[in-house]
Amino acid sequence: MNLKFITRNFQTDAVSVVADIAPAKIIAAEEAFKDSAAMSNAHYILKDRDIEMKLF
Repeated sequence: MNLKFITRNFQTDAVSVVADIAPAKIIAAEEAFKDSAAMSNAHYILKDRDIEMKLF
């Protein structure tokens, strides 16, 4: 299952909730994250759960 997000200010709490769904891949716009720290945190949270994140 792949998840695609169209949102703004995507934060770390939301990434953890989405990771619980256990998709194989998350596709998100770079602009969807609150800032670069939120994007980096999302990357590591997902990596720890073996979930791939693609940015566009």
